[in-house]
Amino acid sequence: MVQSRHYALAREAILRSLVAFTGITTADGAVTNDTLVCSALIGSNDYISNKAILILSGNARGEDSGASGFVAGTGTITVVAAFGARILAGTVFMVLNVSSVEIAVAAINAKIGTNADAAGTTTLFAWFANLLGVLALETTLGTHDTDIKALLATIAAYIDTEVAAIKTQTDRLAGATPGVGTATENWNAAEADIVSIGADNTRNKVHSLVVDISAITAASVITIRMYMEVNGVERKVYDQDFTAGTDPDGLWIVNGTVGIHEVLRVTAQSDTPGDDGRAIAYDYMLEAM
Repeated sequence: MVQSRHYALAREAILRSLVAFTGITTADGAVTNDTLVCSALIGSNDYISNKAILILSGNARGEDSGASGFVAGTGTITVVAAFGARILAGTVFMVLNVSSVEIAVAAINAKIGTNADAAGTTTLFAWFANLLGVLALETTLGTHDTDIKALLATIAAYIDTEVAAIKTQTDRLAGATPGVGTATENWNAAEADIVSIGADNTRNKVHSLVVDISAITAASVITIRMYMEVNGVERKVYDQDFTAGTDPDGLWIVNGTVGIHEVLRVTAQSDTPGDDGRAIAYDYMLEAM
C-alpha cells in the first residue's frame, strides 16, 4: 500500500506548523556545548528564545534543548541545558514552534525557591519563612502560646507537604530521558519489533517518535505499525507504508502529544529480502503523568 497524496500533503502541513526555522550552523559553538551560530539568523527578530532547538546532525544528533537567548548581531543561540557535544559548523538544526519545557520548569522552580531563602524575598519558601517567624511570639506569650505554636506547626507541615507534591509534578514537565536506540531484525522475513514505549498500567505522554529508515534498501516499501492493548487485548492502532529513498530517512511517526497507559509497541516490515539484518534507529520523548 503506497501512501496517498492527501496523507503526504497533511504531513507536510504539520511539519511546516511545527518548524519555525531550519538552518546549518556557520561557525563552531562554545566549548561549553550550549551555543550554536548561524549567520542566516543575523538581523532576525527574536522569535527563537523560549523555543525548542532540535539538532539533526553531528555528534549531538537527536538532542534538543530550550533556547534561553538569541543575539541577532551574530546569529548566536544560547540554550538552557548544554548538548552532549559541541555544536560545530555545518550542523543541521531546527527551531521548533514548541515552548521549551526546560525554561518553563526553571521559571516555576525559581518561584518556588528553596528552604534556604530568607524571609522578605519573593519566593514561596520565603513567604513560609515569614509565617514561621510568628513562632517568635513565644518569648512574649509565655506559657499561653502552646496552642498557637501547635497550630502554626501543623500549618507549616501541611504547606511543606503540599509544596513538595507541587514540585514533584512540575519536575515531571522536563520529561524522561529520551529513548534512543537501534533495532536490527530480519524485516522482510517477518514483521519485527523496533521498540516498545511505556509500561502496562502506567500513565505517560508520548510527545514524539522518529524512526530512521536510512539503512533500508532504496525503493523498498517499509510498513510501520503500532500496537497497544485496548481493554486488555492488543490491537493495531497505526499502519502506514513508506518508500525508502522517496520518503524522508527520518519518519516522524508521532509528532504530537498522545496519552497512553499501556505499552505502545512499534514494528516494521519490508517488502525487500535484502533488508533482513539491517538496522532501524529510533528516538522518542516520554513524560510521566
